[in-house]
Amino acid sequence: VWKGWVLIGSVGHAVLNGICSVSVDQTVGEGPSGGDSSHNERPADNQNKVAQAQGAAVALRQRGAAKPILLLEGFFGADELPLFSQHRLSAVVHGVEQIAMLESAKIAAPIEVYLKLNTGMNRLGIAPEQLPRALERLRDCPRVAGIVLMSHFADADGAGGIGGQLQ
Repeated sequence: VWKGWVLIGSVGHAVLNGICSVSVDQTVGEGPSGGDSSHNERPADNQNKVAQAQGAAVALRQRGAAKPILLLEGFFGADELPLFSQHRLSAVVHGVEQIAMLESAKIAAPIEVYLKLNTGMNRLGIAPEQLPRALERLRDCPRVAGIVLMSHFADADGAGGIGGQLQ
């Protein structure tokens, strides 16, 4: 159910039948091939985008924004998690290494996560065979306040576009 989320990193969104559709420019963390799922290092050219998105989210909170804020790029290091906790920011989890970061994090309050499933576009996300264990680990993690499943469409660029996938 759409809750009036503020989506940081998006250039547009639409809601149809309870589905939030997000249109983004090149997503932070995607390599030139669009399939780089490594989260152990921040690509140098994306560090500024990460800092800008996180700064924008914190600024919204400081101006009194009370609605949930989702950072689409998620987090790339455990050192970022206190910021998410302190400012009640939600993060997209794209890989199992991020789950390990959450499991060992020292944060004041748990955060809500969006677990991203790779459904075929290979733009980051947990592989389908990893999903059951990833969900189990997140459910067992006291640093996780809630879990929402998300994904890219399997084929947004094909002849049928996203319209057929929404039916």
